[in-house]
This record gives sequence, C-alpha cells and structure tokens, in this order.
Amino acid sequence: MKKQILFFAAITSAAIFFSCSKEKIQTQQPIASPEATTTTQRISGEGGQIYINPLSYKLEAWFPFNSNVKDSTGHLLAGKQVPVQRTGIRYTYDRNGKANAALKLDGSYYVYFTQVPQQTNTSMSVWLKRGEQYDMTEVIIPGGQGPGIYQFGNTFRGVVYTSANTPYVKSAEFNDQKWHHLVVTYDGNYDLKLYVDGSLQGTWHYTDPITAGLYNYFVGLMSLGNWKGCVDDLRFYSRTLSASDVTALYNL
Repeated sequence: MKKQILFFAAITSAAIFFSCSKEKIQTQQPIASPEATTTTQRISGEGGQIYINPLSYKLEAWFPFNSNVKDSTGHLLAGKQVPVQRTGIRYTYDRNGKANAALKLDGSYYVYFTQVPQQTNTSMSVWLKRGEQYDMTEVIIPGGQGPGIYQFGNTFRGVVYTSANTPYVKSAEFNDQKWHHLVVTYDGNYDLKLYVDGSLQGTWHYTDPITAGLYNYFVGLMSLGNWKGCVDDLRFYSRTLSASDVTALYNL
C-alpha cells in the first residue's frame, strides 16, 4: 500500500509540473496585433523585447535589382523589359559600390511591373542617379493611379496620380550625377510629401483620393524616348511612411 501511495504521488506531481510548464510556454508567446500601425511594433517576452522591422510592415513590393528584376517580397511577378534597341537588361554598381546591384537604363529600353497594389495611403521609395538633363520627363510612373517621379532639369518632382488630378512637389536642384534617395508619400488627408536624402522637400495638400486597385508601373519610359540613369532599391508600401521610416530607409 505504501508503494502504491508513493507511485500515485509521483504521477500527480509530474502532471502538475507539466501543466504549469505548458501554461508558462503559452504565456511566453504573445502575438502582435495585425492592426498595429505604429512605426515600431513591440512584443514583450520573458527573454526581453523583440522588435519587428517597421520597414517590412505593409511592404507590397521590393526590387533591389541584384542582377534581376524580381520582387523580393514574392508578392508580384518579376518585371518585364521592353527593348527598343537593346535586348537584355543592364546592371551597374549600386550606391554602396556593389557590382551588378542596380538597374542601368541607357535609353534603349524600359522596364515595367504588373499589378502593383495601390491604396489611398501609399508610399514609394527609390534610389536614383540621373544621366542626362531633361526639360521634363517621366522616371517612374504608374499606368493608372499612385505615386511617381519626374525629372525637370536638375530637379526631381514627386507626383501622385489620383482619380482626377496630378499634384506634385518639387525637390531641390542637383548639379551632380550622384545617387539620391527619394520617397513619395500620400495619406488619407490627401497630403503629398516628397523626401530627398532623408529631408522633407515640401507638402502639397489636395482633395482627391487614390482609387484602390492594381496598376502597372513603368521605370524609364518617357513620352519621347527612354530615360537615362540608374535605379536601385525600389519599394512600394500600402501605408504612409513616417519621417522616421524615411530616415531608416536612407540610412540602409
């Protein structure tokens, strides 16, 4: 009888220990709210705090142009080349000096991406290095609605194609052919903002929304001919990037 009592006590203790351990494990795995919209989401756990990369939040497409025109998020199909004189996409050194890690457009072709998601709250981030000087030309534009970038002489303009109009913000003048980081944002209050190299260039308040949908995007396609320059790290977000987000992208 004594042995049976001891055996029963051991089984009961083990069951209690297992139950407590399971409860402890479950309480160590909180889930981040999918509705979180803050720049940084924080998850608390017994081992400390885990920070989710805010630059991945609502990132719809990302084209780093590392010897290809594929979307690194896996959301979209790879880009397509439209040759005029050249067959085959060219690549060059990126802003960090890495070979074959940026798109080089020499005027003989352009690239387009199909069905890029756009919302009223939207952002586009890209690194650009202009080639020639143009009076006015498209650099990156949607085949519908969404943010875009033009080149005017030595300046860039951040634009947004809405349901009725095309407001824009003009950048500072660049007398160089160096890499520059540009971010165009548009929010639910219809404020268009342009950032260049981490600094806000201006804001344009308008009254037209973007009609949510899937739109093709064209890189290097001009009204007359094709744009010459280099493009790197093109990103599309279905949210309005904050000033701290822009700074983080610029410092990557």
